[in-house]
Amino acid sequence: MGEGIRQAQQGCEATQEVKVFCCLWNGTDLPNYSGGVYDLTWVDRLHRNIQRRLPGGSLTVLVDMFYWDKIVQTYGPAVPYHVIPLLELGIGGWSNVLEIFAPDLRPAEGQRHLAVGLDTVFISDPSWLFQWCAAPVGLPRDPIFTKTVCDAVISFDAEGASIVWDEFQRASDSRMSRYLMMNRPSEMMLLRSLWDKYQWPMLEPEPRQLLSYKCHVQKTGLCPETSVVYFHGRPKMIDLPQTDPIRMEWEGA
Repeated sequence: MGEGIRQAQQGCEATQEVKVFCCLWNGTDLPNYSGGVYDLTWVDRLHRNIQRRLPGGSLTVLVDMFYWDKIVQTYGPAVPYHVIPLLELGIGGWSNVLEIFAPDLRPAEGQRHLAVGLDTVFISDPSWLFQWCAAPVGLPRDPIFTKTVCDAVISFDAEGASIVWDEFQRASDSRMSRYLMMNRPSEMMLLRSLWDKYQWPMLEPEPRQLLSYKCHVQKTGLCPETSVVYFHGRPKMIDLPQTDPIRMEWEGA
């Protein structure tokens, strides 16, 4: 059912030059900090944040049928962002994120897309992430395990999407048994493996434009050039004081 809706949706969607992607699904098999936090409010706030901070940018959200129905009930035909149903390939864990790299969603030649989590806040123009071209896939330095990368923000071109998707298809045969985190299929573990295999450079040698709230902002504050703050675990944006400038940006205050 989802695939049929997806084909119809793709057929009527106008081409966008600056696309940000995220995912939302009913993650009943995920830990509480990941599966029980997000809803359509988070999508709405990310969408408005993109409109404020990314000139010409658009948001495309991939959703399961649980949230597809909620979006239809909430907005009818007037959804303010692009919605694509997940193919729901059934691997579990965080693997739905890898559908962002599906063949029908890839960037045009010479363009890049951006994938983010719903716990991401743009605090200034992040256009540099669409202009970065040092590798097919760009990932930030992991804020905790600093010798490797995380996937809080992913900048990728068509070649990068193809590499990631092909590995996802190969790994699906074993239900991503090589790429587990907390005994669950993990898109980050797959991307880390590809980063190591291809020796891609990180988006930044040292984090200044892309900052973790927990590991960077809480300890040393924002940098003048910071454009993105991402959250992982706790706290989330909603846990911050109402007067915190990052929460205010997220809420559109």
